[in-house]
Amino acid sequence: MFLRWFKCDYDMIFMKNLESIPDDLFINSNLPPVKKSKGDIDKARAIKTGSSKENLVAVQSLLIPTDVFYNSELTLKREESSVYLRETVAEKLLNAQKALYPYGYSLIVLDGHRSLDFQKRLINFYGESVSEKGFVSSVSENETLVPPHTTGAAVDLTLVRHGRRLALGTDYDSFNELAAPEALEARDDMTRPRDLRRLLNKVLTTEDFVPHYLEWWHWSYGDQYWAVEKGRKTAIYGSIEL
Repeated sequence: MFLRWFKCDYDMIFMKNLESIPDDLFINSNLPPVKKSKGDIDKARAIKTGSSKENLVAVQSLLIPTDVFYNSELTLKREESSVYLRETVAEKLLNAQKALYPYGYSLIVLDGHRSLDFQKRLINFYGESVSEKGFVSSVSENETLVPPHTTGAAVDLTLVRHGRRLALGTDYDSFNELAAPEALEARDDMTRPRDLRRLLNKVLTTEDFVPHYLEWWHWSYGDQYWAVEKGRKTAIYGSIEL
């Protein structure tokens, strides 16, 4: 199915990508609330780039399900069939996956490592206005922020229940204010997706991941955004190519 998208101001709305939360789905409502991230794009720019030479590993080799969203759009389809992350990041993701089993959920990875070329194509696809807002990191000679996905330290994901990829309050790559991880905490009309965001937050923060401050589906370990949240002056990872 081809990706259909519409632009309304700076909000990108995707149709029929992730699925709504079933009404009969049991959701634990006693988990801690999601806190607002300390990070922002300017703070991340001030962090030194990491230099770790750690290898990339195919996420599928760890039996974590993947479903690369962008491959449904021909102009963005990539040659590689596997999704890659740094070894440590992938191992932590596997631990989070195991922690979800008692709750009856699993993870599904929507995107991982990106080449610089693909990142540029993504910016062209969405438009500079979205990049300027911080949703899609820019690639330029003067930019000190390394696009998180090019480091292999960032992963886009969501929860799965009975094979359904769940939209936790918004669809994937919905660039609006409700996409912020903590945005649903003040919404009495969105308690079900709020509680699922809390579950996602619990299992991933336990493994030392941090969320992107604008996107509930984007998590990282070891990049510049992670360093901001952890109070570090230097990231672990920098850009890497396959």
